[in-house]
Amino acid sequence: LGIACCSLFLSRAQGLQIAGFLLFIFGGGLVQLRISAFFFPLYDRLELVLTALVSAVLAAGIVAAYGGDAASRSERTFVTVVVAGGICGLLVAAVGFVATDVRSILRDRRGQTGVEDGHARRLRALVLSSLNEFDDPETLFGRLADG
Repeated sequence: LGIACCSLFLSRAQGLQIAGFLLFIFGGGLVQLRISAFFFPLYDRLELVLTALVSAVLAAGIVAAYGGDAASRSERTFVTVVVAGGICGLLVAAVGFVATDVRSILRDRRGQTGVEDGHARRLRALVLSSLNEFDDPETLFGRLADG
């Protein structure tokens, strides 16, 4: 929504428009990094990698747009290489993360350690650290049972 607002309301001020785009893209990446929105940590990493690569392609496009016809042949070649590299990076990252996810799913189906074990370990550590705050550990479990 923020990117759409930037493109609609700041179309005559390209500098502000680009700053708005980058602000929303990087801001979203920082929020993603902070809150870990997905259940599987792999998806959080995927989101960050794809955001970084899309930002690189966007930055190269910005350079190309401002260079326009006045850009030298070497500058245009550089921008083309950066954009092509960013797109290839997006494809490689997507394929790599899909392969990792498929391996994780197959490992879970075979009964080997998987993502849920990692979540169970973190939950256990959280509960054990919370036990230190109570004189009587039964109080914690009583509160949990009462809702």
